[in-house]
Amino acid sequence: MLKTSKLVTANSWFEMDFLKFRRTLARKALMKHRLVDLGVDDKAKPLVAIVNQGRWLVICPDCGGAEYAWEEKYMMCMSCFNSKVGHRFRPFVFPSQRDQIEELLVSRPLPNRNWILGETLADLERENQEHLDQLLTKEVKSNVMDNARSS
Repeated sequence: MLKTSKLVTANSWFEMDFLKFRRTLARKALMKHRLVDLGVDDKAKPLVAIVNQGRWLVICPDCGGAEYAWEEKYMMCMSCFNSKVGHRFRPFVFPSQRDQIEELLVSRPLPNRNWILGETLADLERENQEHLDQLLTKEVKSNVMDNARSS
């Protein structure tokens, strides 16, 4: 069973798993460019997913394009089709503190649900505290205030 994310992933956006996406939409897009599915580049260093406006994304290191992150942890840039790795799917990882990141972001207005590599949980907690009046739920505001008092 797939993990249920509080933020949008490719699985929730496309309402399918990665394998079905790969067999249908990705294959069709590759064929339009006279490319074939060559599998996964197992030698490529995994990329790290980020959060942008409530969406888990993977940024293409070659062209700067971005794709929704699949729970199955593979990505194909639909702009350059991962040309620098022979048009193979790239592996990626979610950050190890994914659940805590989601918990801190979900109470924010959609445009402010962002996380990039290098930001800590303390950074996110501090930002929530600084913008307490903009958080969406009273329960979260109360938790932020309790955490601030106990620090």
